[in-house]
Amino acid sequence: LKLSKWIGSERRRFHKRFMSPERISLLKEVDFDFSELKQFHNWFETGYQALVDHLKKHGKKYTKLGGLYSHGDRTINYFIQKCRIEYKDNNLTKDQIKLIEKINIVWDPAETTWNKQFETFKHLYSNGLPLGIMNSWVMAQRKNYKCGTLSKEKIKLLKQVDFTFEATFDRRTILKIEE
Repeated sequence: LKLSKWIGSERRRFHKRFMSPERISLLKEVDFDFSELKQFHNWFETGYQALVDHLKKHGKKYTKLGGLYSHGDRTINYFIQKCRIEYKDNNLTKDQIKLIEKINIVWDPAETTWNKQFETFKHLYSNGLPLGIMNSWVMAQRKNYKCGTLSKEKIKLLKQVDFTFEATFDRRTILKIEE
């Protein structure tokens, strides 16, 4: 995988004219192929078809991070990751975005996971249920808040449900968590 990335990088450098004559000469000595692969240009079509075929064969089997189990074929997860990066950088066409959204691939798995955890917390808290299963999530929110890495939107949502950003350790809280 590292070798293929390096080869792709060298090809791009060559075609963008970012390569020194000395480097070109060294690569030519080992019969380096400077031609861009057709596969590079149609990465979306190739990857999308592989993903569709995978879904037809195996169904949707999402991992914790929102990817797919690839049954030994890493190209599916690589394709999804590349789509997410290209989407974030506004490099996908509207048609490509529609195709990906049609098969319910999550653009930002971390955000989706946070939202699901927040909904679970909100449900438990509003119904007076024990929050013990949410301890690590609650502590992470407090830590992110304290470090200034929790977004304004998330702070607003948490404040709407009376989230306590400072940990309190009274006997009633501890007993409620342990229930």
